[in-house]
Formats: sequence, C-alpha cells, structure tokens
Amino acid sequence: MSRWQEAGGFTEMKKREGFSLLELVISMFLIAMVIAGTLLLLAGNLMVIQKAQERLLATAVAQYQAELVKAIDFPPVYYDLQDDFGEETDIDPPSPGGGIDYAEPDYRQRFKVNRYVVGYDAYGRLLDPNLDEEEYYSQAVYLKIYIFVLRRKGNMKILENLVLVSRNGLY
Repeated sequence: MSRWQEAGGFTEMKKREGFSLLELVISMFLIAMVIAGTLLLLAGNLMVIQKAQERLLATAVAQYQAELVKAIDFPPVYYDLQDDFGEETDIDPPSPGGGIDYAEPDYRQRFKVNRYVVGYDAYGRLLDPNLDEEEYYSQAVYLKIYIFVLRRKGNMKILENLVLVSRNGLY
C-alpha cells in the first residue's frame, strides 16, 4: 500500500499553507486600486493648491494695477458739475486679450494684464474713445477702469477687477 493510500487519498491530504495564485492576483489588484486612488487624490489637491496660488498672485497684480490707476492725475478744472452724472450708461468692457500688456516685468512670464478705460463727462455721457489720451482725461470726470489679469499660457482670464475713479476722489 502506498503512502498516498495510507493517508486516505485526496480527502485526507494535509492542508496546504499559503495563498493561491488567484488570491495573490486579487489582493495585488485591490492594493493597486487603493494606491491609484490615493495618488489621484493627491494630484487633485496639488492642482487646487496651484490654482489658489495663481489666483493669489493674480489678485496682487490686479491690486497693484488698481493702485496705479487710482493715482491718475486729472488736469485741473475751473468749474465742475461732477455732482450731476445724469443717467449712467452701463457698457460691457471689451473682451480681454488684446491691447497693451501692463504686467510688471517680474510677472510677465506668468501673467498678462490688460486695462480698459471708460470715461464719462460732467453730464454722465460716455466720452468719445477716439480722443487722444490727454484730451480724454481732461474731459473725464468719472472713469471706469476694467483690469483683466490673464494667464499668459492659453490667454485665459484669471481675474477681472473694476476700479472707479472720479475727479473729486469720492470713488
């Protein structure tokens, strides 16, 4: 009689210790899914942090431009009717992307800054945009200045800021 028959055949064989190949494959798959999910979550958080940092810098750049705009020196006037602006006409600013780039040299690699000025005379009428700059500002009593901060790569708008400036400094 052989040993195998003495052990009782298949029913009496010793239980094997360890994992089967199928169990190993399933456990590796589950571990890979957990690791991949964790890495995706970390990558998503890094993108959020990067966008928040970019937004913070764009806000600082826009604030700097707003301070420059607020320092516009209006030419002196001898009579002023700036208390009566009449019916103000809201206009849409031009779409950003063209025009002069006002970004500071330190930020030019990352950002593009555009400014658009809309002026009103003492009666609340829009000024003619075809006037030369000196005449435009001499007739302006109230200015709306739109500041756009764009991402240089892709020319995407990050921030839009509106600054109001008046001759008497009330805005």
